[in-house]
Amino acid sequence: MRLAPGLYELPERFRANAAELERLSGGAARSTARIWEMAANEVEAALRAVAEAKVSVAEAAEVSGYSAKHLRRMQRDGRLVDVSSEGEPVMYRVGDLPRKPSHSGAESDVVSLSHVQAARAAVRGGDSTA
Repeated sequence: MRLAPGLYELPERFRANAAELERLSGGAARSTARIWEMAANEVEAALRAVAEAKVSVAEAAEVSGYSAKHLRRMQRDGRLVDVSSEGEPVMYRVGDLPRKPSHSGAESDVVSLSHVQAARAAVRGGDSTA
């Protein structure tokens, strides 16, 4: 899953910045380097939370670029898993969704998820439905 161009690369870039800062300063900027490391860890955690977020079939269609009908067909074929609790409407994990290559929204799933859903996912460890 791609959230936005370069988003998954941020933790790696932050860690490279930390290493370069320490190298260039001879260790004098160790506390600043640690801040870069902490930022990398926080971005990774946020990316995991968004990937774990649960979305409805309609939201999944919007995020993936595939129709709700196609996603349900994929579920019937065992290629997509319904992660809802018994008696609830069908839900899919954002990280499990296929990506339609020509989908114009492919650059940003974060935009496709509401700010409220993303915040809930981060706070509740991936469940954006509560």
